[in-house]
Amino acid sequence: MIEININPDVLVIGGGMAGIMAAQRIRKQGYSLSILDQGQGFEPDACYKMESSSYYSQTIEELKKDPSITWIKEAQISKVEGRYGDFKVYFKSGTKVEKKNFGAVVIATPYSYVPVFDEYGVEPDHNIFSVNHLSKLLSENKAPKGTCVFLTTFKEETNPVSFKNIILNAIELGNSGSNVYIFVKNVKAASPGLEKLILHAKENGIVIIKSDKPPQLIVENKCPNVIFYDPLIKKDIQISADYVIIEDKIIPNEKNQEISDLFGIHTDSNGFLQTNNVRRIPVFTNRKGIFVVGSAAGIKPLPYILTDAIDASCEIQGLIKEGGKVEIEETISIDQEKCVRCLTCYRVCPHGAIYWDVDRVAISSLVCEGCGICSAECPMNAIQIKEYSDDKIKGQLKDILKSKGDGPTIIGFCCKNSAFEAVKGAKDLGVDLPEGFKVIKVPCAGKIDVDYVLEALVKGADGVIIGACYKDNCKSEKGNIFASYRIENLKKSLAQIGINPNRVELLHVASNMPREFCLKLKELTEKITDITS
Repeated sequence: MIEININPDVLVIGGGMAGIMAAQRIRKQGYSLSILDQGQGFEPDACYKMESSSYYSQTIEELKKDPSITWIKEAQISKVEGRYGDFKVYFKSGTKVEKKNFGAVVIATPYSYVPVFDEYGVEPDHNIFSVNHLSKLLSENKAPKGTCVFLTTFKEETNPVSFKNIILNAIELGNSGSNVYIFVKNVKAASPGLEKLILHAKENGIVIIKSDKPPQLIVENKCPNVIFYDPLIKKDIQISADYVIIEDKIIPNEKNQEISDLFGIHTDSNGFLQTNNVRRIPVFTNRKGIFVVGSAAGIKPLPYILTDAIDASCEIQGLIKEGGKVEIEETISIDQEKCVRCLTCYRVCPHGAIYWDVDRVAISSLVCEGCGICSAECPMNAIQIKEYSDDKIKGQLKDILKSKGDGPTIIGFCCKNSAFEAVKGAKDLGVDLPEGFKVIKVPCAGKIDVDYVLEALVKGADGVIIGACYKDNCKSEKGNIFASYRIENLKKSLAQIGINPNRVELLHVASNMPREFCLKLKELTEKITDITS
């Protein structure tokens, strides 16, 4: 057992709706908080302002009265060190740098917005402006009156959060006496209460025009005209508008990449601070103790952001508890005599569990998720996971290969989160597995060392199957990727020395696919039978 000190303080990054909701819930759990606005101020995200400004104002006033909350304004994070239980965060304000320690971090950066003026070839003007500018006018009781036309993006789908904001603004304009039209490619109503709101808008005279082709916006003498094709009467129709309101495209916060680099957080293809991995839903990241909420993780309706805030606060309570010293079992170790300080393990660890400690490499058992990628990539075999050590796995392999049946013996190194569960499911369902198929459970496909595969073949296995997760389904995010390139390179090497590379295969499988996995196994068994006969 080793003793670790857990800091009970929590850092929340982001002063928008998600950040304030998360801060309120975490504070109710009894933790001291620091809230950083990243220089963007404290106000609700523009897309939620119409439906939540009063809630936001009340909540932030409540939090400002709490002496256990530190508000960090006009400062930037310059460096981050440490890991879950003891993150060391350096805040820079001007020339002053201050370090604070936290046990956990919640990232809730607000959205950024890009009005799609370019899509319609116009510049903002007194009668052509964005939805967010309209929201500001409405909040100041300066509602424009006349014929108002909303133009949404047609280059991609309008998301429900943006469309709900448009509908709320349209209803407000309609209540002020304006004639309102909304042009949209598709109506996305998959958001709590949105379908009902759309029906309410229609009942109140709001005209929603759905079209596959974008309307034209032509400005003559500073008067905007919207032209669209009506497929029913088969001719163009022109609306002379007093005001044209352009949709604001919701995009990830401009600070997200900087935060990703500082905290070692993986991002998705759009730049949100959560990968498209089913195992990260709803608030998890690739680093233990760092959570993403709402607008930092993706475009979400307001009720889902509240759910994220609750989830994050509960997870923090489970991790930090009351803070202080805790004893944990050491689950992974480095043989310092074998270690040559090449830092391969540091570079490949997806969880930030490996760090440099004075003059040696160290691994935090508190943070390590036991995927084994570092162990398999270590050129000196210096890293061992106690439950899945090389000796234990090779010992299982030796015992399995002592006796062989009539059919081909196929060793399956199966990820415990996917292929191994699929095998268990097949047995429970009574689905027949190939007679010679023998399973060895591994923590992740990323733990499967090429040495295991070679040893299996040398000791008499007719074939080897590696059961890995599908893309975006790997708990360690990269284990299936490492397994894929290792097996690809191994197959090339086997071919060069005259061994049929088809004796080794990588199968992607999910835990709920026992029948499909069995069918693939049978196909491979038949192939290996043909090879070895």
